Amino acid sequence: MSEYATKINALLAKAASTEHDAERDTFTEAAERLMVKWGIDDVMLSRAEQQARESAKVPIEQRAYRVEGTNGKLLAELVAATVAMGIGPVRALIDRSSNRWWCVGYTDDLARVELYVPHLVEQARHAWNRYLARTEFWNGTDRERAKRTFLATFGATVAARLEAMFRDAATTGLELALTRRTEEVHDELARLNPRLGRARRRTFYGPDVAAAARAAGQQASITAGALG
Repeated sequence: MSEYATKINALLAKAASTEHDAERDTFTEAAERLMVKWGIDDVMLSRAEQQARESAKVPIEQRAYRVEGTNGKLLAELVAATVAMGIGPVRALIDRSSNRWWCVGYTDDLARVELYVPHLVEQARHAWNRYLARTEFWNGTDRERAKRTFLATFGATVAARLEAMFRDAATTGLELALTRRTEEVHDELARLNPRLGRARRRTFYGPDVAAAARAAGQQASITAGALG
């Protein structure tokens, strides 16, 4: 019966979309004849329409990513935190023992993540290397702490800019849809990772490092057309 109801709904949709009275009457009459022939009522049509909407929904996925090369572990933390803050509605998880991270979200939102993240990683690498070239540290421990501070602050700055950009572009209807998506992604994240804990706070190293990272984050490119 659901297949018959789907065909009738398709006829009614055509009737609703046409601007010509003759076509509208033809499609409507055809739908009504089929409703009588197949014993389909309005409740069955509504149920079939709801099922069609559900099956057409973009699925929620969890995908694994890996950041290769020098500082891969720290950069994995950076992009995961940035994605979670600024490229929503998605949620990110970090494996702090390696350079892997995961992202949970609708497939079309994950496509946006995959557009921005490689570009963000390269900019973070270059920004840190430029800072490192003009800065001296007492020892390797200080340098590692500074690197964590720089990359975390750079990522937070870029995330705030991305969040503002997407928020400014959103209409009221889109904001409601994004809120609903965020809630659904959060529920799926909890289902996939029931023992998920809270991320621990990082100890930062010096205001000068953070200031340089914020400046670099403000200068980073976040325009999709410039990515490549």
